[in-house]
Amino acid sequence: MATGAGAGEVVGLRIPVGQGIAGYVVVTGQPLAVSSVDEDPRFARETAKKTGYVPRSILAMPLLYQDRPIGVIEVLDKIDAPSFGIQDMELLGIFARQAAIAIRGSMASQHIGQALLAGISRLVEDGAVSPMPNVEQALAGPEPTPAEAEEIVAFADILSQLGRMGEAERQSCVHLVRTFLDYAQSRMGVTDER
Repeated sequence: MATGAGAGEVVGLRIPVGQGIAGYVVVTGQPLAVSSVDEDPRFARETAKKTGYVPRSILAMPLLYQDRPIGVIEVLDKIDAPSFGIQDMELLGIFARQAAIAIRGSMASQHIGQALLAGISRLVEDGAVSPMPNVEQALAGPEPTPAEAEEIVAFADILSQLGRMGEAERQSCVHLVRTFLDYAQSRMGVTDER
């Protein structure tokens, strides 16, 4: 995402890891404030020229999720000062933490429904479970929180690993999960619509 001069050229622009100031920040996981990009050898001038905007100063902050960089956010050319200060870095750091959580949650949510449908489809094709016509309807419900999405992905991964072990293991897993679901539904007074 980008805003300001050259924004249209930045969206979709791919930069190799390690190239430029953004690449340096993603590799090191450390924020960086550069007051004069002309004097910094890490600055990727050719990449900046492609966007149609060459900044004078840059504040770059890694987007960290569970201490791993998933991207970089950059702010270019402070309007009311020649360079960025410590307060700017602290403020961008707060925003970057929230943005990383939101981005990671969004990435997980985008793929969660597809992954679950693909996994269930494989189980149906293998004959491990009977077709479930309401699966797509169930997945169209409220979007999971990032923590819920992570749990669902972890559960799908476990099911996938068990499924690759063999037919007996896959059937046992489906039986255990179905038994637990029946138990949980009975405790909640929910009727199964299989």
